[in-house]
Amino acid sequence: MWQAMLMAADVPNSHQIIVNGFITAEGGVRMSKSLGNGVDPKDIVDEYGTDALRYFLLREVGSFEDSPFTLERFKDAYNSGLANGLGNLVSRIMTLSERYINKRVVELIVEDVQSIGMNKFLSIALENFDLHTACNMIWSDITKLDKKIAEEEVFKVVKVDKEKAEKMFTDKPIHKEFLNSDNPSKVIITDIDIEKENIGYLWKLAVIACELEAFLPDTSKKIIEIMKENKKPGQPLFLRK
Repeated sequence: MWQAMLMAADVPNSHQIIVNGFITAEGGVRMSKSLGNGVDPKDIVDEYGTDALRYFLLREVGSFEDSPFTLERFKDAYNSGLANGLGNLVSRIMTLSERYINKRVVELIVEDVQSIGMNKFLSIALENFDLHTACNMIWSDITKLDKKIAEEEVFKVVKVDKEKAEKMFTDKPIHKEFLNSDNPSKVIITDIDIEKENIGYLWKLAVIACELEAFLPDTSKKIIEIMKENKKPGQPLFLRK
């Protein structure tokens, strides 16, 4: 209908048309007042916050397919992905960083990462309007970083070898193609692949925080502020519900 209206008005047709799916109730049933199975998004925002709802809609709802919504499913996603996932990761890293890493070092890491363009694979997903896949890419990095910290047991390393522990937090990504041919001693970082590069936890967290800006802007800002202050969160980013 819209395209016909454009043609009638002698206006060029749309070059791209993005058709999203529907959000349904449990069992794929449509939401309606008559069925009484609707959910007021304002109630969810009041209880969990705006970014929590953004997270669910971006990660748990397909970009182009119909997806079910229930309060139970929302709560499970909130606790696993935000409270126990991202929120716990930030607390683990920043609690130790506050104790053992110089504040200025952390500030410089954040500033360097903020000057870098978006990860190319994430950028491609966004260009294709595939927000679901883009969000899953970020949470894949969050899960891998959380697992890496658990496996390397940095909380034990720091008690016996502070220098090694500091490197685990601050090691800068260096890759052959990042080297400046005119000045080999100077490293130019144009992109950071936090999955492949063996870089410090703070670098990885800063990349995640910056990538989240397009998805969870309030949370992204909070993490960056926490890192620049080099302090553990005064309260959890996301309270368990």
